[in-house]
Amino acid sequence: MPKKLREAYKIKENGYVIVEVTDDGLIIKGQPDLKEVISWVRERQKNYQVQ
Repeated sequence: MPKKLREAYKIKENGYVIVEVTDDGLIIKGQPDLKEVISWVRERQKNYQVQ
């Protein structure tokens, strides 16, 4: 990922990101907070169980 984009979205070099696939393309989120990751995983698990 180019340096300008990493800086603009607060993504650290060699850091972690969340990549989410949507109908419109990819969503790339910068260095996530642990609580955000847990919430994201639980939401996906809930949606997966419903389908």
